[in-house]
Amino acid sequence: MRFLYVLILYAAIVVIDALIIQPWLMKGVARVPFWISLVAPLALGLLFSFWGVLVAPTILAIIYAYRAHLRRRDSSAPAR
Repeated sequence: MRFLYVLILYAAIVVIDALIIQPWLMKGVARVPFWISLVAPLALGLLFSFWGVLVAPTILAIIYAYRAHLRRRDSSAPAR
């Protein structure tokens, strides 16, 4: 019976982390929109199973950081 309680607690922690904490952190730190931080792990999970869900936050952060870098570089480029 104790195993069942631990399993339920673990499942609750994983769900709260995946659906609330990670998207909130991605929005604040990497400027990733909340909705995409929910959709990307689902989509990558369907395509690549466990590994897609595991690497989705990292891939999102890299993509958005690179986009921000390109925007800063383009805005600081001298006009011709």
